[in-house]
Amino acid sequence: DLLEDPSTDALVDWLGKHPGTEVICRDRDGVYASAARRGAPDALQVADRWHLVHNLADALERFTVRVLASVRKELKAEAIVDAAAAPHSEQPLPTSSGRLMERTEQRHAEIHELMGQGLTISAISRRLRLERKTVRRYALPKPPLT
Repeated sequence: DLLEDPSTDALVDWLGKHPGTEVICRDRDGVYASAARRGAPDALQVADRWHLVHNLADALERFTVRVLASVRKELKAEAIVDAAAAPHSEQPLPTSSGRLMERTEQRHAEIHELMGQGLTISAISRRLRLERKTVRRYALPKPPLT
């Protein structure tokens, strides 16, 4: 089952109504881990495939952006050396990985809008289904990847 209310109490209540739960498939949110321990202390907790793949994809995108930034830096340095040796017209280097930057800026704006409404980091984390440390990172004044 997928809970509509992402609160600790809702999960504990649901587990109380379903005694004998042996396996709980969840994301890595500490709120759910705590609720699962309270509601079904003997149940095995596992990460679901969707969240594993989603987290892997996010990590790969961040890694790729870092690597591309390093490669761009090297290419720019090479271009400067080449330009000094034989001046010619240069094509500008690509600037950003658009999709990731767009999503990062959108998430940053969304989190700041919710903070402006007075929501706490934990409440935003639950509402957007993000880890609290991710929300804290986006709560900084500037987007983390710009």
